[in-house]
Amino acid sequence: MRKLLHQIHGIIIGGALLILLVSLLFYDLYQENQSFSLFLLHILVIIGIFLGALGALFVLLFSKRDDMRLSVRGPHYGRPYLIRTDAEGRIESLNSTCLVNLKDIGKCKSVEEFDYNREHFDLVTEIRNQRPFSVRFQNQDNETVYLRFLPVKSGKKFYLVGENISQQQLNFEFHRNLSLYDPITKYPNRNYFGIKLQELFQNEKKLKKASSLALVDISGFKNIYKLFGNSVAEETLRALAALLEKSVWRYRAEVFHLGDDVFLVFFGESGRRAENWAEDFLEELKKPIAIAGNQFNIEVNIGILPIDIEKHPDLNPATAYECLGLALNRAKNSKKTNVVVFEESILPSPEHYPVADVREALEKIRTKFPTPVQ
Repeated sequence: MRKLLHQIHGIIIGGALLILLVSLLFYDLYQENQSFSLFLLHILVIIGIFLGALGALFVLLFSKRDDMRLSVRGPHYGRPYLIRTDAEGRIESLNSTCLVNLKDIGKCKSVEEFDYNREHFDLVTEIRNQRPFSVRFQNQDNETVYLRFLPVKSGKKFYLVGENISQQQLNFEFHRNLSLYDPITKYPNRNYFGIKLQELFQNEKKLKKASSLALVDISGFKNIYKLFGNSVAEETLRALAALLEKSVWRYRAEVFHLGDDVFLVFFGESGRRAENWAEDFLEELKKPIAIAGNQFNIEVNIGILPIDIEKHPDLNPATAYECLGLALNRAKNSKKTNVVVFEESILPSPEHYPVADVREALEKIRTKFPTPVQ
């Protein structure tokens, strides 16, 4: 680009010298013919031709401005991103690919200033151990760019060799959200909860801590759908999800949308406080909620299952979810309370069911709970 600008300056200076030379030539003719008007006419014609050619050149250059910019930046897209750091993560140099394509990266003094997931790993440690990692940047068009770096040690220095994985990341997020998040509320769905519950039972350390599950169901949701239509029903789900999220933040709990009008709250270390949360949440729902220009009073039923693996060592994800559903059904059928905590007495007697496989399933669940869950 600078070379081209120098060439344009040369053209302008050369044109000016040419006009001056021609002016001197016509001035000699003017002295011979004593015709000043003819001299002036020739000079104006030459200046007009020069300015016209110069104007056409600028029009051409501006029309090709984007192509010129891409021609400068284009070669860098095919080259790897290269960053040199010391053992402490301080940045010592960046190659042109980084400087041209990544916004404000030149201002970074250390890799600790990069945008990465600090909860999962320490970036300097990853570099020292030469383990690959991913970070986020903004490009010159303020779009998010995902880079995957491979640290390579050279003497006392480290070279971070990066590759643009933005498209792969977008594809991954699309399919992840498609299978693990509810399309209406954007909250983790039943699949995500199944993974989370499975991880809990596979982690003995976490399983020993007091955990609880709370299943939340909207009363009369089908009536909202029939009376107000699909859009209001979906807005109701989003409003309840937001209220759940707001109510559990101080309990370090997670909200899941299992589908339709059923939500689940997963209490980790604060599992013993699940009942307190349920009481506070029901109190909050006594206030009308603004939904699509209307004021609604939403009623919910809640079933709670405290997970105590010491009392019930045979408990597993399948039986836990089954017992949670039984607690919710008891709450839905109760005329006294909207919250029911699971205990063994909730289990129906297998003798009431004539089908053999149903009796067997209930008996298996009952054996998991020899004593009531407190």
